[in-house]
Amino acid sequence: MKMILFCLLFAEIAIASATHTLIERSAVDKYSVCTATAIAPRALLTAKHCRKPVSLGVTVDGREVQVESVIADRNDHAIYILKGITFRDFVPF
Repeated sequence: MKMILFCLLFAEIAIASATHTLIERSAVDKYSVCTATAIAPRALLTAKHCRKPVSLGVTVDGREVQVESVIADRNDHAIYILKGITFRDFVPF
């Protein structure tokens, strides 16, 4: 039982440290602020509706980063592949 509780607590801490704030600036409608989850050392998973059509830049936790690419699906998911940041803690996808 103690081991199960430890594993659950560890998983909760890992998920919390893999959660980030993504801000995308836009010439069209100012900016969007969304939470995102690190799923790899340079990848964030967030909602597709957070993506701006004319992006002027992206910050993650207040740090300016470059977006190498964005992979989106039809179910409001977007994966940002980033340059200039490496996530130590992430939830494998």
